[in-house]
Amino acid sequence: MTLNEATEAIYLQFATGWGASSYSAIPYRFENESNVEGESGWLRVSVRELDSRQETMSSPGERRFRRTGVIQVQIFAPIDQGAKASNLWAEQVRTIFEGESFGSGVTAYSSSVRFIGADERWHNVLSESFFEYHSTK
Repeated sequence: MTLNEATEAIYLQFATGWGASSYSAIPYRFENESNVEGESGWLRVSVRELDSRQETMSSPGERRFRRTGVIQVQIFAPIDQGAKASNLWAEQVRTIFEGESFGSGVTAYSSSVRFIGADERWHNVLSESFFEYHSTK
């Protein structure tokens, strides 16, 4: 599996899970798309690889590498809804990823939620879900 394949699997997992949730009317965008900022809040989904480690010593084409990364979902809730809305949405993100395997090789583990800040319009939290996949070279 490549980073692009893992990213596409993560995007599909999010889109499917978010679309099936009671929050499906809240728009989102992936990091490679133009802004979809909505009046009632919005989310931005990004994927970052964090580490790569060779697991086996073998001939070319048979070497196995373990890749780890983080799925970052920035959550922007209207300031007048504050922590309640953003925490509910963050819990839905946890439900989508935490402890799930998907996309023929991506496994997501624990998820954490951090308050980032607020401005005159948005209450912002960051949901981070850690994942791994394997590559053979």
